[in-house]
Amino acid sequence: MLGAITPCGLAVKSLLEARGYEAVVFHTIGLGGMALEEFVETHAVLGVIELSINEIGCEMFGGLASAGAHRLKPLARGRCHRC
Repeated sequence: MLGAITPCGLAVKSLLEARGYEAVVFHTIGLGGMALEEFVETHAVLGVIELSINEIGCEMFGGLASAGAHRLKPLARGRCHRC
């Protein structure tokens, strides 16, 4: 979540929880993206909904909230345990 997209993130979270899923929210502020990737690699995750790629823009253009040059790569490698 990140400011302007928070209402959307909360709506998606509510929809998932209403269907019996446990939703975990990470903020897109550098450390949040890193925490998401670590979570995906260490927990049974069915999927990820990425609403904001702020951290990628920060990496590309020198912003302060970069999550590193490899943001989203653990997800692209299919590290979801039960996918």
